[in-house]
Amino acid sequence: RKTGKFKKVCITDPDASMATNARNRRLEPAYKQHTIVDDLRGVVLDVAVTTGEINEGQMIVERIEAAMVSTGLSVSTVTADAGYAYAKVFGALERRGIDALIPAKAEPIRSPVPLRRFRYDAKHDILKCPRGKILRPTRPVKHGRFFYSRSSE
Repeated sequence: RKTGKFKKVCITDPDASMATNARNRRLEPAYKQHTIVDDLRGVVLDVAVTTGEINEGQMIVERIEAAMVSTGLSVSTVTADAGYAYAKVFGALERRGIDALIPAKAEPIRSPVPLRRFRYDAKHDILKCPRGKILRPTRPVKHGRFFYSRSSE
C-alpha cells in the first residue's frame, strides 16, 4: 500500500507494473521501453526499460542526453508520440534548443476551447489563451502545473 489503495502485484514478476491491455482490458505485467533512434540512418542510439509506472515525459530528456553523450553529436529535432506531449517536455526541449515534433494529446470531448489553441511560452513560463490573455503557473501537479487567469482579466 502506497497511496491508501491496495496495489496489484504480479507474483511471477514483482518488478513489473500491472496494466490493462488494449485488446480485452485484462490486467497483465507490463514494462515500458524508451528508445532513441537516428531517423536518418535507422540506428538505435539508446534504450531504457522502466516499469509501467514511469511516465514517458520523465524519460525523454534523460534519454536524449544519454544518446548525445554516447554519439558525441547534438540533437536538433525530436519526434515523439502524444504520450510525450506535456508542457514540461516542450519547455525542457526548448531550453536546450531542440525542436519538438510531438502531436497534441487527445482533447476531452466537452472542452469549450481546444487545448491546441493555447500557446506556451517557455522563456517567460506563461500560457497564452486564444484571446491573448496571459495565464500564469500555480501549484505543481503530477505532470506539470495548473495555469490560471482571473475572469476580470
